[in-house]
Amino acid sequence: MMLAVPALVAGAAGLRVGFDEEAAVAVADGGDAPSADIDSFGEFLTASREVFTVGFLTVFVLVLFNGLYYRGTPTFLPELLSEFLAPLVDVAPEEGVGPIPDGSVAREFDLSRYLYAGLLAVGIGGQYVGGKLTDRIKPERGLALMLAILVAIALVFIPASGTLPTLVLVSVALGFALFAVQPMSQATIAACSPPEHRGLSFGYTYLAIFGVGALGASFVGTALAYGSPTLMFLLLAGFVSVALGLALSLVVRRSRD
Repeated sequence: MMLAVPALVAGAAGLRVGFDEEAAVAVADGGDAPSADIDSFGEFLTASREVFTVGFLTVFVLVLFNGLYYRGTPTFLPELLSEFLAPLVDVAPEEGVGPIPDGSVAREFDLSRYLYAGLLAVGIGGQYVGGKLTDRIKPERGLALMLAILVAIALVFIPASGTLPTLVLVSVALGFALFAVQPMSQATIAACSPPEHRGLSFGYTYLAIFGVGALGASFVGTALAYGSPTLMFLLLAGFVSVALGLALSLVVRRSRD
């Protein structure tokens, strides 16, 4: 019930706030922004053809593979953190920690949950830094940098899980980079889409990230069921490596423009 309160507050605020997504276009053109109204299926198809340029198609596939990483990583990470922490601490994960060692609340919130919550909290700082970087460097360059960091994290996560300090460090780095990617990817989407159809372009990319990207959980679960955590992180590294390659191609293409 308590978790519903922030959502209700945000929903109420959203009903009172209005945005003009074409305001920047109007300022740049010195007049009215071009109409982006889509009133028929034919207009939707026409707008979609205008959206899917080579640059946007590259971004679309990029965020799709990043979505596989983004959706696949958090799904099984709490369970993996529990397994990694078990031999590193004196308290068994199933025993939990808390003010009442034998209580049901303490058993429910084990050490891995605290670490995972800290990982998500660090993501707040990652989003802030990512947003600031989009004002200082080209978004595709920042995106490529963060994707390279995610590749490195996926490759070193298993070796780093051998000691408590390195496990905490790599978990913090994952939380930071995982969320720092988001503002950079959004800025890259905006840079590679026509302003008059920016809403449509974000709709397509969010479908890729959260729709197709949801398959990442299935792929990761299969890797864990029939393989090992090492195979899982290698699979995740493969996903984000594809995204990194596409981001680097954007850097090269846009540097020529």
